[in-house]
Amino acid sequence: MNSPNRTRQNPDWVDICGLMLLRHLDPLNSVEALVIAYRITDRPNDLWTERFNAFKSGDPRAIQGACRVLSQALKNIRFIVGPVILTAAIPSKFRVLPVASPIYLLGSFIAKALGWTWRPEILRKRPHRQLHLMYNSARRDAEVEGVYRCTVRGLEGTVLVLDDFITRGSTIREIARAIRQGNPAVNVVGLALGKTERVAHWEAGGINNGHVPEELAQVWDSNDLELV
Repeated sequence: MNSPNRTRQNPDWVDICGLMLLRHLDPLNSVEALVIAYRITDRPNDLWTERFNAFKSGDPRAIQGACRVLSQALKNIRFIVGPVILTAAIPSKFRVLPVASPIYLLGSFIAKALGWTWRPEILRKRPHRQLHLMYNSARRDAEVEGVYRCTVRGLEGTVLVLDDFITRGSTIREIARAIRQGNPAVNVVGLALGKTERVAHWEAGGINNGHVPEELAQVWDSNDLELV
């Protein structure tokens, strides 16, 4: 991508309008992804980690906060050009995205707010074991290899793949493979609330969640709109 929005530099990501553009999810740099902040697994009292975990648990206010923040931040990112299709990763035990899931609610809201096309039905998946229970990176990659398929061909423009969290990018890479197999012309970009890391990585790299603009934190915590 070539974006005029890129500002602050970091070894792992680029700051774009307050979001983190992750550039190195795989050795070939075949997929990039946008996230709000880090989800620090061994620092649960980190404020953004608390917000993300509340979303994961289905807390209505956290779902509303995620809807507000991502829709506001994404509307200022100019490299996402149309037509834009928004789809989503599917939880491990399901074949399709559950309509009542937090990710479905988030994706449908973002698409409506930004005038994008919400198409979760273009992805199908073979159920697999939960990746967060697997601590070997090679096993995580192998577990999702080949499990996704894209049901349509001939897509154009940008396909954004929404998920709640990104760890090593195995799921995003697998979905990108499935989409590109029948749609080689599309630009596939990941989108998630948080990048999962541990404190050791966070501190060793001089990384914290201070890049998130204060106005986005205020937007998340606002309760003046009922969005979902």
